[in-house]
Amino acid sequence: MEVQDLCTCLQKLGLQHKSAVSLEQTETDYVMDIAAQTKGGKDSLVAATSSNHTIRLFSRLSLAETAVLKGHEDVISGIQFLHSDPDLLLSSSHDKTVRIWDPRVSSTKEVQLFKAEGQADCSLLSGGINATDRLICAGTEKVSEDVYLLFWDRRKATLLGCYSESHDDDITQVVWHPVMDRYVLSGSTDGLLNVFDLVHKSEDDALMSTFNTEATVARAGWCGPDGNRYVYCITHMDTWHVWEYSECDSIQQIADIKEQFQGQRKVDYLVDCVQGSAENDRWFLAAGSHTGQLHLLDLASTDQVQIVASLEGGHTDTVRCLHWDQQTETLVTGGEDSLLCLWSPGATGISPVDTKQIYCNNTNTEDKSSTKQKQVNPVHSFLFELKHRDREEKNDETEEGTKMKVQ
Repeated sequence: MEVQDLCTCLQKLGLQHKSAVSLEQTETDYVMDIAAQTKGGKDSLVAATSSNHTIRLFSRLSLAETAVLKGHEDVISGIQFLHSDPDLLLSSSHDKTVRIWDPRVSSTKEVQLFKAEGQADCSLLSGGINATDRLICAGTEKVSEDVYLLFWDRRKATLLGCYSESHDDDITQVVWHPVMDRYVLSGSTDGLLNVFDLVHKSEDDALMSTFNTEATVARAGWCGPDGNRYVYCITHMDTWHVWEYSECDSIQQIADIKEQFQGQRKVDYLVDCVQGSAENDRWFLAAGSHTGQLHLLDLASTDQVQIVASLEGGHTDTVRCLHWDQQTETLVTGGEDSLLCLWSPGATGISPVDTKQIYCNNTNTEDKSSTKQKQVNPVHSFLFELKHRDREEKNDETEEGTKMKVQ
């Protein structure tokens, strides 16, 4: 999809469906996060986490609810469908667990459970699984002076180890590279974004890049050509940052979006990045108001930001999360009004927009990394560890086969 095509498509979005995660009037259950299956088709699903500690599954095309997953005992901090088997769903939680669900089997019992151990047994504020569905990573809250990135081998359900030297506060974001299984991105309330290359044998060597946002990290991810050339970050101060992850070059920084959009097109907060074609460097940003209005901003240049569309008539409160599907050209949003909204090209509900531009200044950032020493067990290359285990399993199978022949 070309950039102009994406811009035109966003301008045509209108409200198609709504679905409530709660019908109770006494207390609204926020939609906290959204994940979508990687497979396409009419039967693809969207998962939404709720502030009542459940995960609800919906049809992507109609938002009809298909299942409710119950089991977590605290806030669910992350969800992600697996790549090789998109019917499986991973979730991390403040209840100190990572779980993998198969809704085809049970909606009240996970098929796999992962827990932290020892001094790293604390709330998990973020989590995800890599492109091969083999390695799981989760970020913890800070307890005393310690904060951890924990790694599990999914097939063994065992804790491989942890990183503990690269962040100094709560780790709010963990995002694996969409293609390369060796790279993982972490973001923290210490203001740092870190990119790790897990082929290296120590945390110091694995730390590939560090970026200082100068504010607490609210959301982070991969973007750019092939979806992986850059890392982006939205902070709790509503600043926007993009870096080239290997060379550490600053690509774009915008610090005053809220100040530039006032009045009828007011912006109170930033939601997330909306990326089009994986073959270009251009992306869009969703921003909203506390009354539920959602604006789609064109970030074609640092100096000039435009509202290309405003989505109205869907939400009545803060929009917390979204998922853009390039194949169906649809946008799903979730908010504090307990609603999921599906926006499709040509549907009614879109508000015409007068082009408005704001001008922003460049700001420089400085790289920063933590040098504080903590009492933790060193962990070798996780990918090396997995390959070593694979070899051991093959050797065990060979030895067993030999014994059987001898008998």
